[in-house]
Amino acid sequence: MPLQNRLGTAHHARHQMNRVKKNVIANYLSSICTSVVGLVFVPVYIKFIGIEAYGLVGFFVTLQAITGLFDMGLSTTLNREMAYGSANSATAPQIRDFLRTFEIIYWLIGLVMGVTIFAFVPYLATQWLKAEVLDASTLQQALYIITLVLVLQWPFSFYAGGLMGMQQHVLIGILNCGQSIIRSAGAVFVLWLVSPTIEAFFAWQALISIGTTIFIALLLWSRIPKHSKTPAFRLSALQSCWRFASGMSIISILGVLLGQADKIVLSKLLSLKDFGYYSLAGVVAISLYRLVNPVYTAVLPRFTQLIAHQKDGELANSYHASSQFLAVVVGSASVVLTFFAREVIWVWTGDSAIVTSTHVVIPLLVIGTCIHALAHIPWAMQLAYGWVNLGVYISLGSVAVIFPIIFLLTRHYGAVGGAASLVILHLVGLLVTTAVMHRRILRGEFWRWYTCDLLPPILAASGVGISARAMFCGPYSRLLTFVLLSVISIFSLGAAVFASSSAKAWVRGWLANRRSARE
Repeated sequence: MPLQNRLGTAHHARHQMNRVKKNVIANYLSSICTSVVGLVFVPVYIKFIGIEAYGLVGFFVTLQAITGLFDMGLSTTLNREMAYGSANSATAPQIRDFLRTFEIIYWLIGLVMGVTIFAFVPYLATQWLKAEVLDASTLQQALYIITLVLVLQWPFSFYAGGLMGMQQHVLIGILNCGQSIIRSAGAVFVLWLVSPTIEAFFAWQALISIGTTIFIALLLWSRIPKHSKTPAFRLSALQSCWRFASGMSIISILGVLLGQADKIVLSKLLSLKDFGYYSLAGVVAISLYRLVNPVYTAVLPRFTQLIAHQKDGELANSYHASSQFLAVVVGSASVVLTFFAREVIWVWTGDSAIVTSTHVVIPLLVIGTCIHALAHIPWAMQLAYGWVNLGVYISLGSVAVIFPIIFLLTRHYGAVGGAASLVILHLVGLLVTTAVMHRRILRGEFWRWYTCDLLPPILAASGVGISARAMFCGPYSRLLTFVLLSVISIFSLGAAVFASSSAKAWVRGWLANRRSARE
């Protein structure tokens, strides 16, 4: 290869990696913003509406996740096709027709979803949820508003998937952060100045949902290539990706069932008050996904483009680097949340009743979430290759066993049993799925991924967590506890970075650039 071509190729590779880093940073800033906003305002919601009504908020989040059953992989398919379109310089009419076709299908599915949930509202209000303070009419009215919110908010992920595929991560980050602030702060003002009721809370969510959905739809259409031809619905647009889309449809359905299995069962078996406590504990665990999604959404289109250009060496390096990065950030955060669950809840809410009701469940939920988070990079690799059969088979087997396990453990051990079942599910899934994947994709890389990418940073962070727990005396004031937790978090993260070859290399490079800039 001529020197000029090699230099051009190297420059292109560096440009693409810089773009991935920029996207990851943008995603993280957005994620930090939405996480902080959510964590700050949840205790305020509880002060206004009570823990039982917050249980209804937790049930809304569960319903929102269950609506992913109706997504049928369309948003992920759009993400992948947009990424391929940019890599292969697809024509403008094809891209516009593809988007219009999927858009119409998505909106029709949303309407069907809304009608279906609407029909079940009386049953949910009177037979499923077990409220002690809220009466059936209040529950029913709130559930009708919840249905409206779900329908109006439903297409947001579809349009976001398209923008992510086009690597418009900064725009998505700004929009997510903005809508999170408006949703949360506005809800507090509504509860404070208008009506401190759960109905008013969800009415505000419905208003914001329609505004953000319209805005992101216009944003996506403004970013795709312009053409004089009007975009049209074409079934032929589905032919090129129907295998991937159908596989993703099954994966999405099974993934929602697995992800919400504990909440579906517990919302039936527990009182709405106890389910509110479980939902609050879930907020802490789910916050780990704020560390995962920025990386996942950035590497998926990157993996897809590398595969399209057959750059296997660069693909493997990106895979291991992103896996180590997740192990560092998620592993170190999980250690602090696991060993210091009681202190974290105390700093967050200042409510001893909440601390007592959640501090045992949180470590189990955090461990299960951490294990599931580490599987996201291998899963992104499978999606980039278009290989969804493995996920289908593993998910089918998991769904067959997880509901009985959750039911039995919850019956005997309550919320703790439900949380423990998730640890079992995700641990088996991580080990089995990735072992099988590496026999076909990135062959020979499994033990490197397991022993070099995951274990060193997690074990190093765990050593810090165990030592800090042994030395932590307490109880302290909320402010001092926050300061101590911050110091422990920094040491945990530092230990994980030191144990990760990729993270250390990145830090050295960053420090070298800083020194060069000063000189």
